[in-house]
Amino acid sequence: MNSLNEFVKFIEKLLKIKIKDKNLIKVALTHTSKEILKPPINFETLEFLGDSIINFIISEKVFKKYQNFNEGV
Repeated sequence: MNSLNEFVKFIEKLLKIKIKDKNLIKVALTHTSKEILKPPINFETLEFLGDSIINFIISEKVFKKYQNFNEGV
């Protein structure tokens, strides 16, 4: 993926959803060292959101790929 827009489209297609505020995704996945908004906002909350989205996607893929495995494998 070359851009955030492509990533958002991928997420929308994968989860079969429509993301209303795509800028929020950009903020959530951007490190705090890069100022992208004025005035600054609470990045920790958005970082939690971004981490949760990534964890969900990875968990779903692992679950689907290894659904016949026992817990702990």
